[in-house]
Amino acid sequence: MNRVCPICNCNLKDVRYVKYGNHINSKKKFILEVVYVLIFFFLPKSFFNKYKIPRRITKSIWFGSKIILCRKCGSGHIDKIPSSNELNMWYNTSAGAVLFYKDRLRKITERDESQYKYVRKFVKLGCIDKSLEFGAGEAGLSRKLCLNHPKILTETVDISEKSNEQLRNHSCIDNVEKSIVVGKKYDLIVCSHVLHMVNDMPSIFGQLVRALTKGGYMFIEIPNCNDLYLDLDFEDYSFNYFLQKSSILELIKFYGLELIDVQYLGITWHEVLNGVKQTNMYSTSSNASLIRFLIKK
Repeated sequence: MNRVCPICNCNLKDVRYVKYGNHINSKKKFILEVVYVLIFFFLPKSFFNKYKIPRRITKSIWFGSKIILCRKCGSGHIDKIPSSNELNMWYNTSAGAVLFYKDRLRKITERDESQYKYVRKFVKLGCIDKSLEFGAGEAGLSRKLCLNHPKILTETVDISEKSNEQLRNHSCIDNVEKSIVVGKKYDLIVCSHVLHMVNDMPSIFGQLVRALTKGGYMFIEIPNCNDLYLDLDFEDYSFNYFLQKSSILELIKFYGLELIDVQYLGITWHEVLNGVKQTNMYSTSSNASLIRFLIKK
């Protein structure tokens, strides 16, 4: 069967791949993954709602997958992308990402401040009427926008029920949805650390583009999953797509969008692997661990 790259639509001949969570084919990691998968398979799924089962067991949703790599655009994608039900399990049970959410929203972070300053540099925020933060989590950038520009109508979308519950109780967020509402339009769309985690990234990116007003802006920040990342021994998180600069540029070209700016930031992948604390400082290295874009329709 011929595979097609979901980002650039080219035929993937002579497929190159690395193993999810085990880029260097460690035998020890392989054995541990088999153990986790067996536990995951035999545990009643009701347990995942009731008990704090270790996330490494719930990550069996991804274990055994291959990261298929495109030689043309540099993108990677999981060969067995999790179903909506599996992603709901990950994001809505104590055995998955819900452990990251506390009883109340955290304060505005350095990352939120950095993202806000970046967007403000290029966008006249006083002219923005409506914004959407997709995959909002704790919606730090949207809350920052609301504090400084209260006239902006802020909306969020997230698969996590815990996140949505917290945001509905926050005075800065005007409307909270679990999925993109067809027909609504926004002057600014924020996608911070989410596009690589959804189960159908190209389709969702298209929905977001259609939701942008003419002349509207989209802010994107993603891990920079370049060749260095794939060559190093990372365990991988809940990634379904492994994107880098060329991946987003391919989508910008396909939809006829305008690239306003692209910027690398953060520490390098070698530093991440060595436990160096992440930063929000801009970087001149293409091996920086993060990358952000500002796009105009």
